[in-house]
Amino acid sequence: MEKQEILRAIVEAIHSIEITSGQPPSNIGMESVPIHDLRNFDSVRGVEVTTEISIQLGISIDLKENLFVSRDGRRAIKMGEIVERVQSLIEEN
Repeated sequence: MEKQEILRAIVEAIHSIEITSGQPPSNIGMESVPIHDLRNFDSVRGVEVTTEISIQLGISIDLKENLFVSRDGRRAIKMGEIVERVQSLIEEN
């Protein structure tokens, strides 16, 4: 799957959760850091978005893995890094 397709699926998942919670969709690009740049993006929203991504892409994602922080848990990551992580999960599935 191409990176642009993965980015589109992640953005759609984020927008879906934002709209469901009564917020307007955010402007999101490869340099966006959801945890810092998006309104009300917390750990619960991260799980909701991860679940939506899993459904949209038809892949299994362990909900213990936070797609929005580095694997060592020390920093919030950019959408480009999130796309790469999801791409590796697709290849593993």
